[in-house]
Amino acid sequence: MKKFYRRETYEYHPRIEHRTEHEKWDEFITNSPQGTLFHKLEWNQMLVETDPKIEGFLPLVYMVKKDNILAAMIVPYHHTAKTCISEYPFFGYVSPLLAEETNYTNPHHKHGVYSILVELTRKMLERIPRIRLDNPPDMWDIRALTHNSWEVQPKYTHILHAKDDVWQKISPDLQAVIRHGQDTYQLQTESNANWDEEFASLNPQIDSVILKKRLNWMRSTSTGRLFTLTNSHGQVVAFTLAMFSQPDGRAYLWGTSCKGKRSESEILPTLLWEVCSTIKNDHSRIDLGDSNNFQISHIKDNLGAKLTPRFVTRYRNN
Repeated sequence: MKKFYRRETYEYHPRIEHRTEHEKWDEFITNSPQGTLFHKLEWNQMLVETDPKIEGFLPLVYMVKKDNILAAMIVPYHHTAKTCISEYPFFGYVSPLLAEETNYTNPHHKHGVYSILVELTRKMLERIPRIRLDNPPDMWDIRALTHNSWEVQPKYTHILHAKDDVWQKISPDLQAVIRHGQDTYQLQTESNANWDEEFASLNPQIDSVILKKRLNWMRSTSTGRLFTLTNSHGQVVAFTLAMFSQPDGRAYLWGTSCKGKRSESEILPTLLWEVCSTIKNDHSRIDLGDSNNFQISHIKDNLGAKLTPRFVTRYRNN
């Protein structure tokens, strides 16, 4: 099996000088229509440094003449007794991305894009035989992955375009709930170690130590902020984590949760509205996160967000 390293390794075709690798990667992420914070080298290095189970990450690129990157993938990985595995890192998207010149965003794009993705994903599977990709909505054409016998699971998120007239798109009933919530609760944006602990307790799918380390990293790099809604006694009633993606200018929410499940319909609309109002000047397009909970999904519908399909794709080489 190919040797991996804890620090990032690169696979190029053809290969370029090492001194230009980081610059080329960052430039490609910035210019790719699918490029996000989650494709950045420093983000993936943070995943490695905060989770002892993650051994490293592998950036793989598809290149043509003049050393132009046409497509790329970057995935964290770890080894088991039998194979190498890449699993999703709990929040953020993990997917292929393409250069703007491939015209992938055009629904009538040519077969060449399909061929690039077939080759890129095939090469990645030669190195990491078991992979799960959490593809964002922008990765809408996954025929290349199905061609390579990937398993496909449809999921949904909500996208809110926080323009000046967004309030008019909110249902009248939800507007009344939000107005009442604004009189009852207050949005907090300052960090508090105790709040990190409470937020972690509401998201047991990820180890609390790992989550708190990642929260600290995001604060120190201004790439994320934990928003809290508090009552008149200063007690937290709801949370959401906003991650700010510079390459695409979007914000991504994760872990939106309410401490009292019975109060979700009364509290979460206020939390989401207040957060979106706070960040919309810098991030007018906001991904509100997975919408598997029907009640929370209904709140996002009435908030004026667009229900948007996306795909989780898996490959398991037995």
